[in-house]
Amino acid sequence: MKLNILIYFIVVFVSVGMWAQPDKESIYKAAKQTYLNEDSQSITYHGFKALADNPAFNHYTKEFVDEVGTWSEFIGNGTVSVGHRFNQVPKGDYQFDWGDRQRFSEVEAKGFFTQASKGTLFGTMAYGQENRENSTLNYAINPEIYYPYLVSDTLGNGDKRYEHYQIQGGYSFAKDDTYLGIGISYKGVASSRITEPRLSIYDSWFKVDVGLLQRTKQGLISLQVYPEFNRQMISSSNVLNKAPAVLQFIGLGQWKNTPIKVGQSYERSMTVVGAGGSLGYKQIRQPVQRWSYQANIHYNYRYMNTFDNSQLGFESNTKLNLFTRNTHVLSPMFALDYQGSRGFWSWMYQGNNSFSKGSEHIYESQKVSSSQNLYDYVKVATNAFYSQQDWQNALTIERKQFFDQTHKLMTWVKLKHRLYQEKYLYHQQQVSSESLTASIGTGYTKMFTKSSLDINLSYANHKSLSSTYKVYKSLEKVAIRQSYIPFVLRTEPNSSVQWRVSYQHAITKQQTLGVALSGKYAWTNEYYQGPYAIDLSNYDVAVNNRIALEVKVFYLF
Repeated sequence: MKLNILIYFIVVFVSVGMWAQPDKESIYKAAKQTYLNEDSQSITYHGFKALADNPAFNHYTKEFVDEVGTWSEFIGNGTVSVGHRFNQVPKGDYQFDWGDRQRFSEVEAKGFFTQASKGTLFGTMAYGQENRENSTLNYAINPEIYYPYLVSDTLGNGDKRYEHYQIQGGYSFAKDDTYLGIGISYKGVASSRITEPRLSIYDSWFKVDVGLLQRTKQGLISLQVYPEFNRQMISSSNVLNKAPAVLQFIGLGQWKNTPIKVGQSYERSMTVVGAGGSLGYKQIRQPVQRWSYQANIHYNYRYMNTFDNSQLGFESNTKLNLFTRNTHVLSPMFALDYQGSRGFWSWMYQGNNSFSKGSEHIYESQKVSSSQNLYDYVKVATNAFYSQQDWQNALTIERKQFFDQTHKLMTWVKLKHRLYQEKYLYHQQQVSSESLTASIGTGYTKMFTKSSLDINLSYANHKSLSSTYKVYKSLEKVAIRQSYIPFVLRTEPNSSVQWRVSYQHAITKQQTLGVALSGKYAWTNEYYQGPYAIDLSNYDVAVNNRIALEVKVFYLF
């Protein structure tokens, strides 16, 4: 049955290019501004996004709208949007730090102000509220940044509330064919939990982007660099009769256990210092050219420290640096476009490859002054036991076809390969998985006199190629929840269907009002039990169903 569905989509994909009418370049230049979310599969959008992160790009787009070509539909003077999304796992196991139900509401505003001779000012403001139900074994906001060095308690599941804040602004200008820009952004999240133990968590990110864009006769050269800084403060207080233990995780479900007395509080601060940059080139297609290409490579480095008071006594204000982690991320992208007599073909390779190493610092109490009988904690050893690799690479082929001035059809096929591996040298522990995800989709756009309708539908199938699960404490309940279930979620054979419908209406020549609805349903293809370790052969992992829905109202101007 699956094979028949796949063959059907391929036949439709190929046949569209055989009988559709030729494209006209003027259609692209006349395209209306379109609202797209970050999950868009369009190769055109990903190419635009690779350069749009450069702050110098903002003023260039205002001066050379015609040269931007197909990107013109993503460029406007401003956007105001209000959205709400809902995610639920009604059946089966779920990722421990996400919980089985999430709700997120957000309002966002983006704006530009341009004076041709002086430059372009741009900015973004956003505020959001989020709720997660039944999350467990994690206090941290954005735990993937600090993993595996998370912290939690032994009191089970809980509900968390989050408030998200974002403010970003910048300025870009031109000097002949050279464009320069600077952008400053701040993102903050406040999290709380009203059940015992009470949580108070504050997370903040500060980033400065500096960009250069050089326009040549053949294309655009983009260079961007940035430093970034993060600080997260975790405070856990216990005021009633429940006295949990603090679990300091060190990888693959292992932890260090520290008890808390009633009335005591636990504190941890985590910092990240990072830097990154990107280098890209976009060829500008001339009217007589059929081929064009774009290449971009992005690199990011982060160094994380954790400081807590568990070894000094919870009444102490002094904290020790117990764990560090350094992470390298390399993200290449290459896209190739061909304008034929019957339409546009695009090919894109995208990668997101990361490597992390973690260290545990060992302290002991030593006398630092014999005369005054003073003691202090001194670092005596460092164990670099943990490492993580996550290699994700994808190839996408896209067909974009205009039948006439008002109809557009896009079809695409995508193949994504992922290799994930965690190692902990003590006891030679290892968790690894290799998987392949194949997806296919189609999108249709109808342009009316003052409005437009977009409909997108896609299907994906995920399959495990190989896997290994070798964990020392594999039967521990905590290890099963924090290590084994995430492993199963990465390796289970599953399918998903995703759809999106958006409608927008032009109020005036420069103002548009619209609404977008999107959803996703994912399911495990068969009853699945990961027989990857003998001692876990009796542990049943439930069949998973996952639902996601989102609605967004937007105003473009």
